[in-house]
Amino acid sequence: MRKVAHIQSQAFHVPVALFNDLLFEFFQAEVPSGLVYKLRNSPPDR
Repeated sequence: MRKVAHIQSQAFHVPVALFNDLLFEFFQAEVPSGLVYKLRNSPPDR
C-alpha cells in the first residue's frame, strides 16, 4: 500500500515554486488515508 501511495502522490502532485518539498510531504501523507478510506468504503467485489 505504501508503494501505491508513493506512486500516486508522485503522479498527481503539482509542483509549486515555493515550499514544494514541504507541500509534497503533506500531499504524500494524505494519499494513504484516502486509499484506505476508498478500500473500506468500496464494495467487496470491486
